[in-house]
Amino acid sequence: MSLDLPADPLARMDQDLMGRVQELMSSAVRRMRTHLINRVGVSVPVRFGDVGAISWSELGEQFLEEGGGVYVRFQFEPGGVEGMLAIDGTLLFRIMGLLLGEDPYAEPAPYVWRPATRMDLAVAERLSSDLFAGLLDSLPGGTGGKIRIVEVSGNPRVDLPLPRQAMMLDVTLDFGPPEDPYGLVTLALPMSFATALWPEVARERSTDDRGVARVLPLPVTVVAELGRVKMPFGALRSLEEGAVLPLGGARTVTLSVAGRPALVAEAGVMDGTRCVRVLRRSAPA
Repeated sequence: MSLDLPADPLARMDQDLMGRVQELMSSAVRRMRTHLINRVGVSVPVRFGDVGAISWSELGEQFLEEGGGVYVRFQFEPGGVEGMLAIDGTLLFRIMGLLLGEDPYAEPAPYVWRPATRMDLAVAERLSSDLFAGLLDSLPGGTGGKIRIVEVSGNPRVDLPLPRQAMMLDVTLDFGPPEDPYGLVTLALPMSFATALWPEVARERSTDDRGVARVLPLPVTVVAELGRVKMPFGALRSLEEGAVLPLGGARTVTLSVAGRPALVAEAGVMDGTRCVRVLRRSAPA
């Protein structure tokens, strides 16, 4: 399926800049692991997952859906841009156990979701500091980057000073052995993060007439939304396996890209796999 995406906002991220971000994060995870070993006293594998592009509003919705983690708001220099670091509750639970002397090779106690405590927030801030230190160690020479933690909270409703449709770099980091993962960290940074680090590349590409064709390989998240349900938070907490949420009568599915409706489709099944069939493009807003 081919999408004729608008040049703005995706054109803000050149493929070359995206490649540099990927190289930066691949290098940073090695240094992050070193900082974590110094922190917890045992080897904690850290793997760079991927870098994608997502709107701030869509990323915020993901935080709300996942819940159970800790969210660290920070400011990066140069550029003065603000970003977000989301730590899975399962990862934080395991790191706390290691800090308290838990056997890293023993089966951990089952993770049970609960509101973040002051201890959780303190450990999350230290873990974030280690991750940021690894990132700063990997910045291009002469950058002189700094990261200041602005807020640490268990509330996924984070208020960044960004428009809802602002495009973000969505970086995932996977912790723990592949066969027994501890959890994920999501690093969200405005696109201006890359242009602040490599302004010469941004200036060079801004005059390139190849335009949006250069960013077509950039991965974006396409969301198929069948419907929305409102319910009290208490009812949400009480949901168990097998619970059914009625969505009303049959309806079309809206496919959104970067938080904007792009296509209208209908839900179905093909070869035993759930799918959607595109009916038409969404009418311009």
